Amino acid sequence: DLEVEFDLNPTDLYNNICASDWESALYCIATNPIEAKIWVVKRNLGNFADGEIACRFLPLHSACARQPPLPVISGLINSYPEGTATRDDNGMYPLHYACANQASSEVIRLLLLSFPEANFSRIETTGNLPVHLVAQWGASSVS
Repeated sequence: DLEVEFDLNPTDLYNNICASDWESALYCIATNPIEAKIWVVKRNLGNFADGEIACRFLPLHSACARQPPLPVISGLINSYPEGTATRDDNGMYPLHYACANQASSEVIRLLLLSFPEANFSRIETTGNLPVHLVAQWGASSVS
């Protein structure tokens, strides 16, 4: 797996996603699609080589946590289709993030079409299904 350190060298794509700069994120996806499959790692202690991992996620996980527009999610999936079927270090699929953070129904639908099994997968740490997250945090007002 390709990795970058959150505090040292995050990718342009990740930085744009964190800023919810969706136009720039789309540009990054179009010009450097490999960034869609680069893991971002944040460490608790030490340097990149030996610090304990605090969190590890793909750009798709991060985007789904920020109410992204459909073209961004579509671009990330087209660039790295395996991302929809990939759990982060907390055992969450991108679908879990989308449901917990009020993503649009179109984004959730695309994630479900790309990896339907995520709908029946519980978060490893809490046991929640995606439907539990929607019930807990509410549906999108963007739908």
